[in-house]
Parts: sequence; C-alpha cells; structure tokens
Amino acid sequence: MLTAQLKPIGVTYGYDQRALFGGFTVLTLALSLNQVLNGSARPFFGWVSDKIGRYDTMAIVFVFEAITITLLTLVVGRPYWFIAVSALMFFAWGDIYSLFPAAIADIFGSKHATTNYGIQYTAKGIGSILGGITAARLMRKIGELRLAAIGLTLFGVGDALWLIPRLGVVLPAMALAGVGIVWAIVALATAYQRRSPTDMQGRVAAASNTLFSVPQTISIAVGAALVTLIDYRIEIVAMACVFAVASAYLLTRRDDEPVEAARPALA
Repeated sequence: MLTAQLKPIGVTYGYDQRALFGGFTVLTLALSLNQVLNGSARPFFGWVSDKIGRYDTMAIVFVFEAITITLLTLVVGRPYWFIAVSALMFFAWGDIYSLFPAAIADIFGSKHATTNYGIQYTAKGIGSILGGITAARLMRKIGELRLAAIGLTLFGVGDALWLIPRLGVVLPAMALAGVGIVWAIVALATAYQRRSPTDMQGRVAAASNTLFSVPQTISIAVGAALVTLIDYRIEIVAMACVFAVASAYLLTRRDDEPVEAARPALA
C-alpha cells in the first residue's frame, strides 16, 4: 500500500518539484534509492538468516519495519529524513522475498518448495479478486457492517486454519483469508464514508486510516517480539480470537441508523 502511495505523499509535500543534484528531485531520489535497497536486502537477509536463524531474523526485521513506518509519519515533512527513512523501510521489506519462501520450505519440505510458494500466493490473490468482485453486491443485500463482520470471521477462520501444516488446508485458508480481508476493508471504508458529511470526508479518511495503521504497526513489533518468546501457534489462536470478538461486536450494530444526506463540499 505504501509503495503505491509514496509518490502521492511526495507530491503533497512538493518533493516532485524540489531539485537536489544531478537532475534528481527529492521524490525521484527516494524512489530510486528505495528500489536499490529493497533489492539488496534480499541476499543480505538471506545471509543473516543462515547465521542466526530464520525466525529470529524475521523478528528483528519486523520490529525494524514497525519503527521505520512510525518514524516516517513523524518526519515526512523533512525531505532528507523522508529519503533516508523511506529507504530504510523498503530495505526492511526486502526480507520477505528471501525469508518467506525459505519458511514455506521449512514447513512443507524443500522438494516442491518453489511450487508450494507460488501456489500459496496464487491462492491468496484469487481470494482477494473474488472478494473484490463480490463485495459490492453482497453489501447491498446485507449492509456494510454485517459484511465487515462476515469478512473478519472468514479471515479469522482462514488464520486459524494455518495451524494445520498441510498444503490442502493452507491453500483454501489463504483464499478464504483473501476474500475475508477484502470484504472487511470495503465494508468498513463504505461505512465511515456513508456516516460522514461530504465536506469532512478527507479528515475522516485520514483519522480512520490512522486508527487502522497505528495499531497495525504496533502489532507488527509486538508480534515479532512475542514470536521469539512463545510458540507462534499461540499468536495465531490469539489473532483468531480477536477477529471473533470484533465480528461479534459488528453483528450487534445496526446498518439502518440515520445517515446525514450528502451535500456538496463546494457550494
């Protein structure tokens, strides 16, 4: 998501117009450096994981990611910090392309590791596509809050099924989670848009995204730290329970509450 939004963020702060050297603007330098560091991170973190272990490396990098994402929100208005912190953030993200395939091989064996990894991500992608196609039609029938509840339930069930290390279970679980998370995001975004006056849509969206992203960032750091202390399966169960509680709460809410009629932001 941030990869897609980094340019709009830079444009908002005028970084596409602020020249530095060699014809580079702040934004073009940041985007170029991000890709270089993201690519170089892959062999680097693969080497580190061979030295200290796969999951210890993931824990360290996930904490580092959480720190850099939080830091970027604090220094985004400073051009040189914007370049440096976004580069470090993309460097940390590069680990997934070397560590995740290796983790798949750890779980399912190395004989068909490449095929397993490709199938797993294909299943997740198919689920996300199906979720996007069906979300609007289903939301018209049952309302956005119930759709969000069902989406969170599906994601929680898919999450819980990851406890079973069998390819025939994990693949449907990935697809189920993909459908669920798309339904939840579409429904919740629609809910806060419908319940907000037109002239406040931007502020509501910014506040909502902050409320979503800050806890997510914190959870990355906390989860990464916990996985070195407790069995990862305990974390999966805890995640599934949180989704169950959130779903149950949303099911108690009403979709037919009065909604302020939309009015033009500009008269």
